[in-house]
Amino acid sequence: MSVRRACAFSLFAIWVIMMALVYDPMMSLRSGAILVTLMGAILMLKGYRAPHRDHRRTEVWQAVKSELKLPAEQARALINATLQDAYFHHATLVGVGALALWTTIVVLGLVIALR
Repeated sequence: MSVRRACAFSLFAIWVIMMALVYDPMMSLRSGAILVTLMGAILMLKGYRAPHRDHRRTEVWQAVKSELKLPAEQARALINATLQDAYFHHATLVGVGALALWTTIVVLGLVIALR
């Protein structure tokens, strides 16, 4: 839930930027595609770094520390692996969205050029 909430706030910010540029649809799409691609790259980076983070400094730990009755090393491994899976899953979804935006830009660019 914490990764999904962060992604939702990021996508909202990207949407606001795209709406601010709606007067130029191609610039709006390009800026959205660049920002969504950057978001996917950040999620991938966070996924690669997740196994090496201190699990006690994560939002997940704050949510489950009173209910999780595991030794510290098992809790660390479980939380970090779960976060890594969540980051990679959301990076894949964001990547599909970025691909859709880039495809739209290319198709619209070709349509405009062939007019």
